Amino acid sequence: MTQLVKVQKAINLVTSQISHGMFPVGDNGEPHTVVVGYAPSIIRVICVADGGVDSFYWWYSTAPDKVVSLGSTLEYAASPITATEQGFILDLTDEEYPPDFVIWETYGYEPRPSTAPSEGDTYSMPAEGETDDEYV
Repeated sequence: MTQLVKVQKAINLVTSQISHGMFPVGDNGEPHTVVVGYAPSIIRVICVADGGVDSFYWWYSTAPDKVVSLGSTLEYAASPITATEQGFILDLTDEEYPPDFVIWETYGYEPRPSTAPSEGDTYSMPAEGETDDEYV
């Protein structure tokens, strides 16, 4: 019996990239850019409001326009996350009550040299001096 499988991207556990951090969202949930230095394969976002976990978002590169969302229910929803070649953008402007802050994790499959972010962006990789010639 042959089964068709969606395109998959594997993370090499020896050379994979993993980053994490947190940032405040603000009252209007305006878009926030996170620069990690590689193209993410998986992005996990935990929204925290009023001192507790409000919701979770799991983004996968195999379905980039959707997220698995866990709020009051588990659902497959339109994504507030847009992946970039160096990280992701989180846009919570459509949320009626944006969270106070988010905790995020990214898992990557495409290591790239780090670049400095635009002013105001979150940054978790060294800006200069540490690049891998294999990916330059």
